[in-house]
Amino acid sequence: MPETIYFMWREKTVAKIIFDYKTKTVSVENYTDKMQLRPFGINETPSFDDFEYFLESRCMPKTRHDLKFILKKLDLPCWDPWVLIRFNHGLQYEDYGWIRMEGEEVNYEDIKIRN
Repeated sequence: MPETIYFMWREKTVAKIIFDYKTKTVSVENYTDKMQLRPFGINETPSFDDFEYFLESRCMPKTRHDLKFILKKLDLPCWDPWVLIRFNHGLQYEDYGWIRMEGEEVNYEDIKIRN
């Protein structure tokens, strides 16, 4: 069954992403002309590999030296981008982008990690 997430930039929705892990399909609706804010940049028809890369890019690296320690502290069994995204909304210190799940009642002020 397809799922929907929204890529946000602070409080602004910049893209809607509909994906299905079973059929390995993805589509995107961009709501901004600013390519640097779009989850797939200029790519209007991302592949499922592009989608998985996007999720991975919003997580701590798989090669992080203390990954096992962090996963244990978070009580997560393994490095899985989808699980991590659901945990931290894909929030990073380097930018203001984050992921909101369909039906979720959360805003940037609730999850931000910097002022």
